[in-house]
Amino acid sequence: MAKCLNIEYASDGISFHIIHPPLTCTKSAAPLPVPKEFMADPQKVGYGIAKHIFSNYFIICHSLGQKLQTLICYLCLIKVGKLMSKMTVRYVNNKKE
Repeated sequence: MAKCLNIEYASDGISFHIIHPPLTCTKSAAPLPVPKEFMADPQKVGYGIAKHIFSNYFIICHSLGQKLQTLICYLCLIKVGKLMSKMTVRYVNNKKE
């Protein structure tokens, strides 16, 4: 949607960006079946996004590593999803042992 809005409003000098935080260790994320070790620190994410909020980049993340992960996910959506599922199952199984 942001790409379409960028095209529609470019002549008016208005741009749109995607702010993409990682999965963060918060109360709302607690019920998700993802290990807490895979979740980011909310304070680091907040400060990182605030630091980059006036960036001209289309995708704004809290860190370079998160931006690279996001770009890889957009390019290889299905493969990354399967990889994350396998990693989560492996982590849960190792924790049971």
